[in-house]
Formats: sequence, C-alpha cells, structure tokens
Amino acid sequence: MNRETKLTAIAIFIISLTVYIITIAPTVSFWDCGEFISCSYIMGIPHPPGAPLYIMIGRFFTLLPFFDVAVRVNFISALSSAVVVAILFLIIVRLIKEWRGESKTVEDKILVNAAGFIGALSYAFSDSFWFNAVEAEVYALSMLFTALVLWLAIVWMDNFKEYKSVRFLLFIVYFFGLGAGVHLLNLLVIPTIFLLIIFTDRRVLLRIDLWGIVPLLLILGYSTYLMILIRSGMNPAIDENNPENLENFAKYLNREQYGTESQFLTFFNRKAPLWSYQIKKMFLRYFGWQFIGKGTTIGPDGNIAENLSFRGLIGLPFLLGLVGMVHHFYKDWKRALSVLIFFIMTGIAIVIYLNQPDPQPRERDYVYVGCFFAFAIWIGIGMVGILEGIISKLREKSKLIWLAIGGAIFLVTLALPVNMCRFNFHEHDRSGNYVAWDYSYNILQSCEPNAIIFTNGDNDTFPLWYLQEVENIRKDVRVISLPLLNTGWYTLQLKHQEPKVPINYPDEEIKELGGYFRMDGTKTVKIVIEPRLNRYYMREMEGIIPFKDENTEMVFQFEPTAFDGKAIRSQDYMIYIILQSFNFMKPLYFAVTVEIKNMLGLKDFLRNDGLAYKVITVKGHPVVPEIMKRNLLEKFKFRNLDNPKVYYDRQTILLLHNCRKAFLDLVIHEYNNKRPQEALKILDKMFELIPEETIHFLIDEVIEQVGKLYYQLGRPEELEKRLDILIKRNIADSKKYEFARIYSLNLRKNEKAIDILKGLIKKNPDNGQYVGTLVTLLESEKDYKNALNYLDFWITNHPNDKNAIERRDKLLNKISPPQDTLHMEKNNHSK
Repeated sequence: MNRETKLTAIAIFIISLTVYIITIAPTVSFWDCGEFISCSYIMGIPHPPGAPLYIMIGRFFTLLPFFDVAVRVNFISALSSAVVVAILFLIIVRLIKEWRGESKTVEDKILVNAAGFIGALSYAFSDSFWFNAVEAEVYALSMLFTALVLWLAIVWMDNFKEYKSVRFLLFIVYFFGLGAGVHLLNLLVIPTIFLLIIFTDRRVLLRIDLWGIVPLLLILGYSTYLMILIRSGMNPAIDENNPENLENFAKYLNREQYGTESQFLTFFNRKAPLWSYQIKKMFLRYFGWQFIGKGTTIGPDGNIAENLSFRGLIGLPFLLGLVGMVHHFYKDWKRALSVLIFFIMTGIAIVIYLNQPDPQPRERDYVYVGCFFAFAIWIGIGMVGILEGIISKLREKSKLIWLAIGGAIFLVTLALPVNMCRFNFHEHDRSGNYVAWDYSYNILQSCEPNAIIFTNGDNDTFPLWYLQEVENIRKDVRVISLPLLNTGWYTLQLKHQEPKVPINYPDEEIKELGGYFRMDGTKTVKIVIEPRLNRYYMREMEGIIPFKDENTEMVFQFEPTAFDGKAIRSQDYMIYIILQSFNFMKPLYFAVTVEIKNMLGLKDFLRNDGLAYKVITVKGHPVVPEIMKRNLLEKFKFRNLDNPKVYYDRQTILLLHNCRKAFLDLVIHEYNNKRPQEALKILDKMFELIPEETIHFLIDEVIEQVGKLYYQLGRPEELEKRLDILIKRNIADSKKYEFARIYSLNLRKNEKAIDILKGLIKKNPDNGQYVGTLVTLLESEKDYKNALNYLDFWITNHPNDKNAIERRDKLLNKISPPQDTLHMEKNNHSK
C-alpha cells in the first residue's frame, strides 16, 4: 500500500467521522437504542439472541469521562462506521489492482485513489448506513466485522504465497466468532470469502492442520456469549429471557420468545407476496433510497409509498454502480462474481430468509447495509472505468488528458458523495433531537409515585429503561411491557424483583405462560373496593368526587382477543390477575400508546394524566384539570420542538400527537365547563410548545378539530387557516362540501366556498346538492348570470327536475322582470 493510498484512507476516515459526530444523536433514540445503552451501562441482557460483545464494548465506552452515557454508546456506531468507510476504500483500491497492477505512476495513483474515494464516501453518505452511524445500534459494529473479514481476505490475497499468510484466514475465522456476538449478519459474507480463497489458492482449503484450529477459533470468538450466562445469573435489572441456565440459554439463542416455527418450512409458505411486498417494497425500495432517490408520498401504512423515485439523487449513483459492475466482470470476473455473491447474500437472500409479513412495524432498510456496501464497491470501480475510458480516448492528447481526468473526478465527486451528503444531511442530523428522552420522561412524570404502568412496545419501553437505569429517573415506577407480559420469565421477574408487582398466581403456572387462555364470549368483571382503600387510591380527587362509607364497585366487560373470539392472550389474563391482586395500593396506568383493545375493557375507568391513563374507580372523569395542567405545563419537557433545523420523522411526529391530544382533552374539558378563556390560553400554549410549523399535523381530523375549537373560542381566522390547509389535501368530496359550507355559513368567505363547489361539480356533475348550494351562493353574491348558467347546465342533464325549472324561472325574473311589470313601473313613474 503506497503512501498516497494510506493518506487518502485517513482523510476518508476523518471526513466520515466528522460528519457522523456533527449529526450524532445527543441522547437516547427510539427503538432498540434505549435497550442497548441501558444494557451496556448495567451489563444487562438484551433481547434474544443477544449481543454480548456489543454490550461489553458498550460498557467500556460508558466509562469514558466525557459527554453523557448515551452519546458515549452512540459514538461506537459513529467510530465503527467511519472505519468501515475507510476499509471500503482500501477494498476498492485492492480490487482495482487485480487488473491494473500496482500504482506506480502519478496517473495510476490518482485514478485508483479517486475511484476508491468516490465509492467509499458514496456509501458513507447513503441513507441507511448513515442512519445506523449516529445511534446506539448493533448494525454499525456488525458491519465493521463484515468489512474487516473482507479486508483480511484481501490482505491474504496479497500474501498467499507466504506460508505464514494463513494467519489472516485464521483471524477471519476468529472474527466470525466474535462478530456473532454483535449480530449474525456478518456470517453472510462466508460464501464470498470462500470464493475469494478458491479463486486465489484453493490448496489452502486442503490443509488439515488448519481445519483442526478453525473450530477452536470459532468457539473462542463465540465465547463472548458466556457473558450472557454469567450476567444473567447475577439478575441484572434488564435480564431478558433469564438465560442463567442451559435450558433458558438454549431458548434464548433460538429466539423462542418470537416463536418456534421452522424457517425452512416457512420458506415455502410466504407470509406476504414475495415479489410485490417482500422484494419490491421491502428491498428494492430501500435500494433505491441509497442510490436512485427517495420519494415523499406517504402510503396508507404511513411509510413512503414510491418504490422508485429520482428525487435528490436522480439515479446517478445507481448508473455509476451499474457501469462498475459491468466493468468489473469485464476486467476480473472472478472477483466480480465474489462481490455479486456478497450482494445477493446480504440482499435477496435476507429477503427470502426473513420472510417478513405485511405490515411491518417500522422500515427495515438497516438490515441491508451489507448489500449496499457491495454496490458501493462497484460505484468505485465504475469511476475507474470512466477514467480508463477517458485515458483511452485522449491518450494522444496529453494536454487535454489531465484536464479531462480532473474535470471528471471533480464533477462525479460533486454529483455523488457531495450531493448525497447534501441531500441526506437534514434527515440524518440527529443533533438537537431530544424527543425520545423527553417523551419517555413525560410518560414517567405522568405517573404518581410508586406507580405501575403498562406500555405498548419498544418506543414507550426501552427509552424508559434508559432513563431509569442510566439516569436514575423515576425508578419508583414499575414499567410493564405488554408484549413481554406474554412470557413466563418476564412475569416472574415482575413478581419477585423490586419494585415488585402484586401477582397472585402460582410461580409454576407463570413459568408456563406464553400461549393463550380459552374464553368463550364476553366476560363481565366486578371488582369491589373497600371505602378505606378507595379513598386512599383516589385521594388526589378529594373534593372532585364524593367518598362514601360503602364499597365501590368497578364493573366492566372485556372481549376475547385471539382465535376469532375463542381465547385471550397471556398479557390480557395477566392484566386481569394484576387488577385482582394489586388491592389498589399502587397507582395503575396504561401508556397512551396502548391501544384500547389491549386495556381489558377499562376504557370508561381511565383518566388522562398527560401521556398515561390512570385506572380510576369511577366513571365519567376523563380529565382532572389540576393534574393535567401540572403535568403538561410544569413537569413535561418539550425541548427543541420549535427548532426548524431539527428533523422530525413521521413516526416521531405521530408520537408527539399524543402530547397534543392531552392538551386538546384539557381544552375541551375547560370549554365544556364554561371556562373559554382558560381553554384558549391552553390551546395557545400547546402551539407555543409544539408549533405546527415544525411538528406538522399529519391527521386531518385533528387539524379540523383544532380549527373548530379556535372558532368556538372566538378565533375564526384560525379555523380558516386550517381549512385552507385541509382543502389542498386528498380529502373526500363530502368533506370538501362540508368545508365549503363552513367557509360560507361560519366564516362568511363565499368566494372560497364557490371555488370549492365549482371543483366538486366538475368532478360530480350529477350531484344536485353541490349544484343547488353553488346556485344559492352565487345568488347571494348577486352573480345571477353564473347562477343561471349552472341551473341551465343542470336542467339540460335533468330536464324533469321541476324544482330546478321553477328555480330557474324565479332567477330569470330577478334578471329580467316580466313586461307587464315593467309597463306598470313606467306608468307609476310618469304619474
């Protein structure tokens, strides 16, 4: 490796790392990030099949003496990703060497290093890889192991004639074992390594002495999993699946928590259409985001709908990669085939294996970064192919050749890595985004001391774990993740570990949880609460509800939730058991993200306290204004939501809608209780804390609701402002007609109503309601001519409509009164 290549690799590392540090998340992010940071900090056990090496490396980074713990663990991804980009550059340079030989001339060095520079930085600033680089997830570190084993294989290729060169292959084996302690994805590069060995020196595969060492190295690398057994036995606060014995450990590795069906059997039983969904939508769409462009149209599932879009990238990285693939096969088909196998194994093969059902809870593009790595190799090779073509054409014109080469490198650098960085920067800039931290903090602050709260899943559970275990915030609150409540190990931990959850159910039966409980039809539940307990549990409502010296009864019904109304899930039954067991000694909550159907029929006994519903013993008190105001206006945090430089994705905005809903519930309560000024003050405060300019409204019904609230509170211009937004959206014609009437009757904006109705009639010429309303409005504006035109249009198509004909005659009288009436008026005038 020459000096210029080393310096370029260092420059690429610095450029990438600098951009990643600038855009790194300043705290915890959503999804698994909170879990991994928490487990790193306390050496806990994350979800199966685990990531022990990541947790141990994460633990080391948590000990660094700068920034907060979350940023330290996030930095693992940034650092790993920058190293991956530098290794990618070296791989591209080495593959080009296969047909160009060593770079000895200045011309060769410029060509090869420029190609590697463009290919590597195009990958650095691609959508999914950059996403993984700025948060605490396993994919960046896993990609580092993948890049390392590829690089070691290439180093071995340079030295395979030396007897000691096998040490590079042995390191590869060891890294496979180590990498499995981060994520199993890196094992998908094995076929590529195998091909590279066969094409270089297949004799090494026949060395029996090496095959005796291989299993030992794999076991040594994989031995990081002993950490799972050891730490689980010490019962950390996060101990998923409790794999402290061999039986549980085997279940943990087999991911039995997520089901036991055979991947081989499901291979032939696709859970969703293979082409239209699993390949086209869940792979090719993601591939396009990296190298073709990214659309903006949101589909019914809330995700980007376009399978192909040229927005931002206009397909240039894809075209250059395509050129590179062809050029690579032409120049060196063996190594090109190896890259192709890598591309397939980390792309289509994952699609086939995962067999993802429709819909998915989130986008899954992060899984395919290995495939995008392979294509980035071809982007670099495509660049060298273009430069080789320029040299071939201009070989006899030495004065032009350097200008052409320099111009091509400059233009392609601008068109690919620079443009990709520009296009993706805003969406990937996490700096200033504190939503996951603040949202989780607000959930905890919605709860009274020593509360129990049921949560819905990853995004309202893992960040709460982070706050409790890392930042020591509200550890008095017991968080119960409903999906995990379907498992026996988790329910036992809730029962026996502090803060304990009252669960009057035998341990032996809890261990067997994981299935369903038979239940035929609706079940009616009656819970009797003694006066003393009721007064204690509902003490914050003293003076709001009367307390009687008699038992209080909670009577509610819940429906079966599984097998077409024949059973309930374990989580439903455990909620029922906890309700029967907790004796109203601890406040009980559901996070607002929990669906009503998962609340065991308690809808009428819920009180919104902000981002959590408290289970109360009486109906009819959905809001207590003093509690809600204290939480929303004094306790909650809404940092940086008014900053237009911070990017908030659709899923984050939908979560923030839960905060808005709390405000709106309070506004409606105040309005209904004849306190309009207080309601208006709260509504204005909502927009001060969560401005609609940065946190856009995504749900049309909420925009309409806010506008109507403002109208009722004496601000009609705010209703008009929101109707102006809605009318431009793809809403139903019936809604447009409703808005036209509001413009006319409530806002006295007939001109806007008329424009809407004209558009509706053009689309629905046979809708008499639309035509009749338009004619009325035109008459009120004294535009008799156009009113008559629309009536004539209607009567032409509906000649038997007597009402329309009669109305036309009356309108004609307004325009041209009868002759005898005119004659009478003239005589009266002469008199």
